[in-house]
Amino acid sequence: MEDLPVKIDKYGWEYLDHVPEGYRVGNLDDFHVKGNKRIGMHFLIRWSDREYYEIKSLKEEMTASWLKEFMDWDRVFVRI
Repeated sequence: MEDLPVKIDKYGWEYLDHVPEGYRVGNLDDFHVKGNKRIGMHFLIRWSDREYYEIKSLKEEMTASWLKEFMDWDRVFVRI
């Protein structure tokens, strides 16, 4: 993730203001390998209608239903 043009908002959160080249809209299959979660995998989530993409890392406690809420609106992006 160190090669991304990261910005920091007034609250100290790191974000991007665009989807970088080499990323695409993600799907649930991107987050699993042979049925196992890809713990530690980095991805982007667009939280609002403005260009604000938070850099996230897949954690064990993240569920498919949580990710699907964002995927239904094409707001999850993964590296190709």
